[in-house]
Amino acid sequence: MLDYPFFGSLALTLDLVPDESIETASTNGKIIRYNPTFVNVLTNSQKMFLYIHEICHIILGHSVRRGDRNPTTWNIAADYAVNLLIHESTDLIRPPGVLFKREYSKWSTEKIYEELADEYREAIEHADSDSTDEAETTAEQENREAYQSMAESSEQWGQVEDSRPEDDVTEGDIKSSAALITSLLTAAGTPPSTRIREIVETFTETKTRWQDLLSKFMHESCDHKYNWLKPNRRYRGHGGIILPSMVTSESMVLAVAIDTSGSIGRESLSEFMKEFQVLIRSINYNKIIVLGCSDVVHSPQIFLKGEEIKYTLQGHPQTAFVPVFEYLASIDEQPACLIYFTDLFSDSFGNSPDFPVLWIGNYSESWEKSHRGRIPFGEIINIK
Repeated sequence: MLDYPFFGSLALTLDLVPDESIETASTNGKIIRYNPTFVNVLTNSQKMFLYIHEICHIILGHSVRRGDRNPTTWNIAADYAVNLLIHESTDLIRPPGVLFKREYSKWSTEKIYEELADEYREAIEHADSDSTDEAETTAEQENREAYQSMAESSEQWGQVEDSRPEDDVTEGDIKSSAALITSLLTAAGTPPSTRIREIVETFTETKTRWQDLLSKFMHESCDHKYNWLKPNRRYRGHGGIILPSMVTSESMVLAVAIDTSGSIGRESLSEFMKEFQVLIRSINYNKIIVLGCSDVVHSPQIFLKGEEIKYTLQGHPQTAFVPVFEYLASIDEQPACLIYFTDLFSDSFGNSPDFPVLWIGNYSESWEKSHRGRIPFGEIINIK
């Protein structure tokens, strides 16, 4: 409370629970569990670091943000984010072996995760296997050993547990507590560090980031998909009952349409595609159909899971949406969802399809006021 009042104030809202069943320490976003045997051999400085380390996991919502990402890699990424926050907000000396990279400064945990997932993809895939690959090259062995070393370092300084429904942990409550404490300390003349204030400012923004809205749409569209066009064969002949088949990750198809009429900004499109390609790495799917459309569909291309999406735009200075839906209706595999990047300057929508649609683009406030109500179906995300 005296040296780091921001973290101390948050600590007062949390329960500390001794637990011999865990190796070091962990948090589910609401309580901090610790192994007394482990803690008792630490110096006071190391105990302070461990305590603030777990509190930072809570501030950054790591227990509620993992989704279906690899838990070990998520914990490593979360530790990098947390240890940088401690470095930028305190004068504590990092204990030996703590994960730390200055180049990750101000990166989100999700961005760090994707960087690690790319660099250590094969090591992550084989992390749970006890067998060794005799054909493994020296570079592959070094990559695997480096990943294992990070995982061990991460485990040494605590774990992030996924919060369960009964834990009653919400990201909103976490953000509200951090924002309130920041406000009170600032009023008292002892404001938190600049980095903490920057993070809290993002908590109190009234508008949700478009990237978060896109992530929410994608995960909701791709979770537990059923297909009524292909009945479940297991239940054929059972009293005439027809049940849908489950669309698995091995068969999941996503669709992305891009308005190529020339009226949308290339910079906004580039920003969207970068965010989209990061997002889909955490989603199970089989392939993505990418197609351009002005008033006709141009060069549909298929990209399999893991392939980088590289698409060359071409089109005419007209806009119509119907051709995209007609094309998707004509193919054998119905997409789990369609994301359409467009300025929405057309009334050629056609009928609502049997899959979720997201319209995304860079729209002005005046456009939102005058045109949002005329869109007959689908959700809209405004990048601006």
